[in-house]
Amino acid sequence: ETTYGYFNPDDPIEIMNIRLTASGRLFPLAENRRLQTSDTPPVPSRSREVVFEDDVALECPVFERNELLAGQQLTGPAVVDQLDATTVLFPGDRAEVDEAGTLLISIGENTP
Repeated sequence: ETTYGYFNPDDPIEIMNIRLTASGRLFPLAENRRLQTSDTPPVPSRSREVVFEDDVALECPVFERNELLAGQQLTGPAVVDQLDATTVLFPGDRAEVDEAGTLLISIGENTP
């Protein structure tokens, strides 16, 4: 009415552009997931050579991320493989799996 000077409530309305912002949960929160826990050291699925400093290759255990249980700890050098990422623990690094399945990594003193 302000723009055109009139208003007819019987005329159809055509919407040319609309924006929407929404929020919600798509997946259960990680804290709601209960993971199996274990105090026993994880068993590597295989090993591979990894080159660290000074072009020296070290034989490293390789762990599958989806097989690690809450409470398990790893000491570097080690490799953790998962579908979308690879985590490398340098010699002296330590990793622990928390209750949500997250790797908590402590960097060793000798890590560059």
